[in-house]
Amino acid sequence: MAVELCKVSFWLEALDPGKPLSFLEHRIQCGNSLLGGTPALMAKGIPDEAFESIEGDDKKAVSALRRQNKAERTGQTAMFTELAAEKAPPYGGLAGSVASIDAIDDGSITSVRRKERTYQELANSPVFTHAKLLADAWCAAFVWKKAKDAPEPITEDVFRRLRERPEGVSAAVRREVAHLSDEYGFFHWHLAFPDRIPRPRSWREHRASRLEWGLRRRTWQPAVGAGETPGSRVVCPASARHFDGPECRSSQGVDRQAPERGPIPTCSLS
Repeated sequence: MAVELCKVSFWLEALDPGKPLSFLEHRIQCGNSLLGGTPALMAKGIPDEAFESIEGDDKKAVSALRRQNKAERTGQTAMFTELAAEKAPPYGGLAGSVASIDAIDDGSITSVRRKERTYQELANSPVFTHAKLLADAWCAAFVWKKAKDAPEPITEDVFRRLRERPEGVSAAVRREVAHLSDEYGFFHWHLAFPDRIPRPRSWREHRASRLEWGLRRRTWQPAVGAGETPGSRVVCPASARHFDGPECRSSQGVDRQAPERGPIPTCSLS
């Protein structure tokens, strides 16, 4: 209901007589504001904290799974995890797909329907469904029922197999992941708004950007104003604001220019 009310509010504000209502499905979404995965968290694998006893769990099974997960994460499995982390993210191309939806003019009913079809194709594409399965599985590990009668839980090894070849994991596990996703409403920002969330970088890309920051970092001294003394003000140049470097600091304050940002996606969270 909140999503529908949000759409109606936007339509009323931006109503253009003679034109159809804009397509907003890819900009207004509903999800759990407390449960969701991020690329940075998933790159570290399944943490041992996912195996804490909650209501309905078998404490002995939880302890055993915690030890098993730790062994898988620190053993030879970790080598394969690191190699997989170096690969390009499976959702790296989703940003361009969403941008192509915005590029379609919605000035006619035909174009609005075309946007809807394009969005549905994206949501059902192998790349998106695989990326969502991984993010859902990471979250599911925390709320999975840990008992003898439950499906195989999401440990580091299962998560790795899901990343490399989902078909290698039993259908029962994948069904349970989907069930928990529906029950808890997992919400992943990098998948809901891929064109607004920066693509995660490998450690090589991160290192290159830091080196580039070091080469391009410059400070300049503006004109001294009333109450200021020479050297009391340091300003970050506009050319440096696109790099993830340290802030330009001075003993008497910081004057930074915020990076330019596109429109903030609207989201309704339950």
